[in-house]
Amino acid sequence: MAFTDLFKSIIAQYLVNKSIHNQTLDERAYSSLLKNSYSFLVMMPDEEEDFHHSIYVIEYLNKESKHVTILTKDFRVSLINPKLRTNLIEYEIRDISKIKLPTKKLISKLSERNFDVVIDLNRKENLFYSYAVSQAKSKLKIGFEKKGSDKFYNFQVSYKGKEPEEAYKYLVNCLQMF
Repeated sequence: MAFTDLFKSIIAQYLVNKSIHNQTLDERAYSSLLKNSYSFLVMMPDEEEDFHHSIYVIEYLNKESKHVTILTKDFRVSLINPKLRTNLIEYEIRDISKIKLPTKKLISKLSERNFDVVIDLNRKENLFYSYAVSQAKSKLKIGFEKKGSDKFYNFQVSYKGKEPEEAYKYLVNCLQMF
């Protein structure tokens, strides 16, 4: 990693920690909260292989008649079934700051809406998405367990397997329990 990239990463981590310092994630009774939730923000994974397998989660939510808003990169929109992409927040390179965090414009798009649940489908640590989760208005924030995830999610899915298809099926199984 180049020195400038390392420096940008350190600055980004500092800014994120500073912005979430006073935020607290409430403990919730997940059984009633998930069952009664209607609006979901699903943040599609950055990894190419994960992206294709994570569609399974959106299909599940759609089958359950949930209102799903998808956050994804603009060039990946066409990879999502048109029936599932009725509500999108797409972002492009201009929406990523120099320190690889969402720009104020993208954060504004996320924070102007209220969601019952936010689901981050990134299995690997990704500060861009973790910060976006922290800025979204939601009672419940779901993500895979990873380094520092306690700061961002109040419901964490612990899956140690390597296969993305199995990871997303596991996540859906966790959601079905409630």
